Amino acid sequence: MAAALFAVLLPFVVPQEGVSAAQNNGALVRTITNIAEATWDAEGSRRRVSSNPVRFDVSATPPPPPAIRVFRRSPGGGTELVYRPPSCSITPGPVQQASRLAVVGSQATSSTAAISTALVQPTDQLRGGEPLYFEVTANAANRDPAAIDSLTVVLTTVEGDRETMTVFETAPDSGVFAGVIDTLRTPPPLEVEDCRLSVDADSRITVAAMNPATGDVLVEVAVQVLVDPFGVVFDSETGEPVDGARVMLVDAATGAPATVFAPDGVTSWPSTVISGQSITDGAGIVVPMGAGEFWFPLTSTGRYRLLVEPPEPYAAPSIVTPDVLARITRPDGRPFVIREGSFGDAFVLADPIPFEVDIPVDRP
Repeated sequence: MAAALFAVLLPFVVPQEGVSAAQNNGALVRTITNIAEATWDAEGSRRRVSSNPVRFDVSATPPPPPAIRVFRRSPGGGTELVYRPPSCSITPGPVQQASRLAVVGSQATSSTAAISTALVQPTDQLRGGEPLYFEVTANAANRDPAAIDSLTVVLTTVEGDRETMTVFETAPDSGVFAGVIDTLRTPPPLEVEDCRLSVDADSRITVAAMNPATGDVLVEVAVQVLVDPFGVVFDSETGEPVDGARVMLVDAATGAPATVFAPDGVTSWPSTVISGQSITDGAGIVVPMGAGEFWFPLTSTGRYRLLVEPPEPYAAPSIVTPDVLARITRPDGRPFVIREGSFGDAFVLADPIPFEVDIPVDRP
């Protein structure tokens, strides 16, 4: 007796009972039903048997649209951003460089770049000088589900700076790419493709992710830049800026010099500066000051005092009352900021919002 055995798998699609074939909680859902059928010849007749139906749901949710989220540092707590140090054609800035310390060799690639993390908070505004963190969701750049893909991001400013970076997927097949770039307050003059964004007051940064297939912009977002105001030491009678005053930021309780950082939150900054003179930070970057100006970008929260040793023949703290000082204006016409801290008294830094204060000094 000869017998031939054939097995045929017959899949077909039917709507799941009680659920729309198109939507289920916003996702496209279909039910696949598989029935196996076997046929054979035996004893001169055709035999057939079918299996029981096997059903399973398939979700055909479309990938999320491309998007960019922008963050700023939030050292006091926030969301943990996971990223791999991005790649530039030259040596990166201090924050980018710090995130590369765990990488062996100077040229990190997608396969060797160590995972870095930062505590951040979402923002659409950035202080000039602090690092800009960003996260790109781009399914179009998720080309190999088994590998860490890369994506080109171009950052530009209205002043004409342009920086091109290669950022990497946070994990294989995630379609999420994250990175960081340092910003630099001008002056010094901007330099294109130096792996740092130079920004002015009220500047705007555009972050654009490029489509790897076409080279066109896949998605972009804009960020407003705010620049911390410099404080000014000024003549309490005329309002003229006073150069050469020694300004010290100290702990109000102990009198010890405060620990101060540059706007990037990493590089050291002197706790004593001279009004009207350029300031050099721990990375060797020279920040020019205008007439009578001084600046302490970042320090920890707490109570502080500004101690001033003015040049001859001036004296500090001033004995002129705030209501009298309110009648005096800066050379540009804006009023001076007279508040706690202007007269050597203690003031509180409770958040990262810039603390603006000017200091009057008296002639004999």
